[in-house]
Amino acid sequence: TGKAEVLKAMGRLPEALEAYEATVRDFPENAFARTGKAEVLKAMGRLPEALEAYEATVRDFPEDAVARTGKAEVLKAMGHLPEALEAYEATVRDFPERVVAQTGKAEVLKAMGRLPEALDAYEATIRDFAENAFARTGKAEVLKAMGRLPEALDAYEATVRDLPENAVARNGKAEVLKAMGRLPEALEAYEVTVRDFPQNAVARSGKAEVLKAMGRLPEALEAYSFLEDAVARCGRAEVLKVMGRLPEALEAYEATIRDFPGDAVARNGKAEVLKATGPLAEALDAYEATIRDFPGDAVARTGKATLLVLLGRYEEAAALVRTDRTQTRDEWVALHIRASIKLKQNSLDEAD
Repeated sequence: TGKAEVLKAMGRLPEALEAYEATVRDFPENAFARTGKAEVLKAMGRLPEALEAYEATVRDFPEDAVARTGKAEVLKAMGHLPEALEAYEATVRDFPERVVAQTGKAEVLKAMGRLPEALDAYEATIRDFAENAFARTGKAEVLKAMGRLPEALDAYEATVRDLPENAVARNGKAEVLKAMGRLPEALEAYEVTVRDFPQNAVARSGKAEVLKAMGRLPEALEAYSFLEDAVARCGRAEVLKVMGRLPEALEAYEATIRDFPGDAVARNGKAEVLKATGPLAEALDAYEATIRDFPGDAVARTGKATLLVLLGRYEEAAALVRTDRTQTRDEWVALHIRASIKLKQNSLDEAD
């Protein structure tokens, strides 16, 4: 299992899977090997197989909290959010000492747009586990999603001060600075993190994203080119799109989808490039396929709705973006699309 874990950490996922499968075959009573196999399947984007592997482990080892939280995490990744929440709540009930289950529950609430409940869940976890970095960064991230950026920045800065070796908090602080439009400070924060954590892909991708936001596109493209994870490859494709190099952007997205079939961002990016290049029918097909495979992905739904507006199919578009809440960025995007539909229909008072 140690060898398999190292192969996984090196990104050699097929070899890691093979090593775990051999261990499971020879040591079927080893729960760690079975959860490791499931985790590699998840990392490879083979989510139905990962879910099946976790469920089998939970059935055979009902007292294994890792398998239960793993199952919940896969359900979340598949967009099955109510089931994921139920799985986390059951794990919290049976294993109250498991901080991973508590933060996982909070994260699912956030993904469902239930931000006040997510904030309460993170704050309760921080009360019980004051030094848990994930709970503290999770709280900051929810504050950011609620648009409470100064509070989010304060929360991240406090976490960086108390836990200076936590790269997640430092990346989060930089991302909030970016969201506040303080781009030079965000760039500096990312560069410091890259210096201190040179292997941290999130910091390097974040730096590239800030360079892109500053209009320094060749530098952003070069920054992304050193990375091979799905986030960086999508980022590089997006820079190519902004530079007007659409065939290259499309090719980059398609390659990312091929290598990371479980990545919804790449699939949405491909649809967006198809929308920019035409024909629109292909872009619509791409969005519909993403919604089918990732039913909880708000970006795909709003992307499809925007495309339907362009096609004049207003009622279908409005049905995709109905929401009574405006708490998350995605919900504000949905409201904006509804306003644009009313404008195109000449319902000016409703649009206003």
